[in-house]
Amino acid sequence: MFWLVVLANVGALGWLLVAPEAMSFRQPLGFDLSKSLQSLIW
Repeated sequence: MFWLVVLANVGALGWLLVAPEAMSFRQPLGFDLSKSLQSLIW
């Protein structure tokens, strides 16, 4: 039981570390996609 709690805490900390990087990586990608779509439409 104790190890389950430790693993859950480590997983949550790892996700907190990874999530902002994934978001910052996805943001410019989505921005480029929307820009290229706009240029196609206009």
